[in-house]
Amino acid sequence: MPPPRGCLCQCPGQERHGVSPADVTITLPPTDDGAGAVCRKITEEVLLEKIAKATSARLADDFRVFLREAEKIGIEPEGRDSSISLFWHDPNTGRRFSFGSVYAEDARVETKFVRMSYRKIGLDEGIGMNYIMRVAAIVPGATVHENMKDGKAWPRVCVGSGEVSLADLLPKSAAWLAAMQIVMQETEAAAAAKPTGV
Repeated sequence: MPPPRGCLCQCPGQERHGVSPADVTITLPPTDDGAGAVCRKITEEVLLEKIAKATSARLADDFRVFLREAEKIGIEPEGRDSSISLFWHDPNTGRRFSFGSVYAEDARVETKFVRMSYRKIGLDEGIGMNYIMRVAAIVPGATVHENMKDGKAWPRVCVGSGEVSLADLLPKSAAWLAAMQIVMQETEAAAAAKPTGV
């Protein structure tokens, strides 16, 4: 009796059968992005390739370098359906905070979910807003626009009529990383001072 198709064992008297790529199906489960939307996780490399096609190979390479530097300070890049999100876990609460998402289609950097991270856990939203203001201060002429929805503010950093992009921020990558480090310190302090169960 032959082994099942795809069996990698070598049973006595039976030939070995390998697995071809056509035999393998990978299904990625949907994940909740924290805002109620369902998305799929895809690899960072795929998103960097998309950014390179939409902008330039050099910008994608510079962003890859930035991500490695961000990881050194505790940022966890995560590939989403069409973006790379910049997450950080607070050691006091174990909660995850977003410091922005970079979209593959145009390399724009979206900050609208930063305040929501604080809103969800009950920490001062002003901490997240201070980070957004620091990001805006990095880029000459950048402004912060607060779109209101359901009585809540969703702030974005804009340059002209569009959102700030990697092309705007990566030349000032050290300042961007410094802004992340400051907000991480402020968040840790606020979380540590928050009464238990509140």
